Amino acid sequence: MSSARPPLIAYASLFLLGLLTATAAETFRDYAIEWNQRELARTTSPDRRVDAIFVEPIVKFIGDGEALYLVPRGDPAPASDPLLRGSRFGRPPKLHWSKSQLLEVQYDRGCIGAFSNVWHSGEVEEGRYYVEVRLDPGANFACITSPAATDAN
Repeated sequence: MSSARPPLIAYASLFLLGLLTATAAETFRDYAIEWNQRELARTTSPDRRVDAIFVEPIVKFIGDGEALYLVPRGDPAPASDPLLRGSRFGRPPKLHWSKSQLLEVQYDRGCIGAFSNVWHSGEVEEGRYYVEVRLDPGANFACITSPAATDAN
């Protein structure tokens, strides 16, 4: 009896098949999320280079909640890498540009699950254009909606 090992090409083929499957799954996921987003608010920076876009999923179980994206002016919201991901806002936050590279996100209610306060893109000024994002909640406990929960010390 011989114990023959499969040829190297079999291992390489399985590896490539795995890579292609993972890439196809990620592409399909991004397409589904992008298709499922409803734009709730869009505002353009004072220098007209960047748009701030706040979106929510149309079908709740497909998306990851509400999200804030910054994109070169006129571009649609992408499916990945939001600056802010959250839920339970009730209504869209106010997106206010204090100046060209400073965006304030003003909200009364909402739970922030993920947040990054700096954005830049290789598509705007060859990657040398940065935007700072600041959160401005209208309440001390914007995520907690029960008055009894805020009374505890």
